[in-house]
Amino acid sequence: MLRHHERMHPFDEALDLRASALQDAPHEFTGTTHPAYANMVGPFGGTTAAQLLQAALLHPQRLGEPVALTVNFAAPVADGDIRFLARPVRTNRSTQHWIIEAHQHNGVVATATAVFAVRRETWSDAEAVMPANMPAPDALPRMSVKGMPAWPQRYDMRFVEGHFLPLLMSRSNPIPARPCGCATNPSAPWTLPRWRP
Repeated sequence: MLRHHERMHPFDEALDLRASALQDAPHEFTGTTHPAYANMVGPFGGTTAAQLLQAALLHPQRLGEPVALTVNFAAPVADGDIRFLARPVRTNRSTQHWIIEAHQHNGVVATATAVFAVRRETWSDAEAVMPANMPAPDALPRMSVKGMPAWPQRYDMRFVEGHFLPLLMSRSNPIPARPCGCATNPSAPWTLPRWRP
């Protein structure tokens, strides 16, 4: 609870949407542009995007947390009041899909689609760590890309260990057997972009 001398952050003020008082309009919220986010033509678009998402976040039927948001600006947003319509169009066991609209006096000014989901405990993965004692790229020979598709020709690949994917190698240039006789084929390459093949 804010004390009388404290003030909300301007972003929180911009997100302070009000639910419609009409019983037959449960999907409707009203808000306004905020002078702190005035831009060259209308408000900063990120603030409008946040207001669109906020309309779904405040909705009593909301399930889970937002995981994706796509916003389309249909017309310039004018300074002043905005009416938001947020509708869940599909609710599954753990995901929910939304369509959200922003309306002003001249009609729809922005639309959004959002996906919400109930987050569950799941596996995680750590960032890869640079292998120790890697030689410099210039100390290794370039892999030949002659006769390969265009995509691998865009890269300068230099292998410390292992080889390029067998599926992209021609039958006339087979991958040599690993000296260790291992069933797996790990690789440790330097890969540098090339602007031209």
